[in-house]
Amino acid sequence: MFPYIAVFLVIVFLTFIHHQFNFNRSTSSLWKSLTFVMLLIFIGLRHEVGGDWFAYLRWYQNVESRGLSFSLESFILSDWGYNFLNWLVSKLRLGIYGVNTACAFIFLLGLFSFLDYLGSDRDFYLGLLISYPYLIMVVANGYTRQSVAIGL
Repeated sequence: MFPYIAVFLVIVFLTFIHHQFNFNRSTSSLWKSLTFVMLLIFIGLRHEVGGDWFAYLRWYQNVESRGLSFSLESFILSDWGYNFLNWLVSKLRLGIYGVNTACAFIFLLGLFSFLDYLGSDRDFYLGLLISYPYLIMVVANGYTRQSVAIGL
């Protein structure tokens, strides 16, 4: 439980600091990059977190052992993008953690792009703070494919 609270407190601290002070562009970019990497590691390297963890693990193991099946039925009826990502990560031998990290990267790119669209750093970190309890903790940590869809 401590890591979840610690990440939340880091985001609270960043929100407070950016609300009180105005940082220049390079310092702001550095803080956003560090926050991105922190969340990428936090989401991507989770272990047995989420209701579908074992289903995703079996999915990865099936793709790793059988490879990609390009039959018409499997191409149309299954998640071919997620299958391809599993296959690519299995070829790189990064395991399920590589799949989770790649999915977290796509999710965070979409989330950070949206938060940058809000304008100021104050709004960015406030939006990140608001999105942490459900969007990051529940969706990104629990529903890998759905988080990629939200990120896209």
